[in-house]
Amino acid sequence: MVGGIARQLNKGDSLHALRRDLCYAHEGAVRHRRHEDQTAQAFCLTVVANAIVAWTTEYLGLAVARLRTAGRPGRRGAPGPHIACS
Repeated sequence: MVGGIARQLNKGDSLHALRRDLCYAHEGAVRHRRHEDQTAQAFCLTVVANAIVAWTTEYLGLAVARLRTAGRPGRRGAPGPHIACS
């Protein structure tokens, strides 16, 4: 149970770090004055972050499948590569 909670916290921290790195292009600032525009900027950030997570999940799944067909099963729960946004 404790490991699952820590894993979920790590996922949340990683997602927050990804969003922070994506938002860095605007120096982390919301540049719009109107609430609707601010909401649109936040929505765009969410869409881009979700697209990166979905692409990474699919890509890593294909990589694991390819390794398994090559006879290298790996271990369950092994840490995988991470996106470095620096």
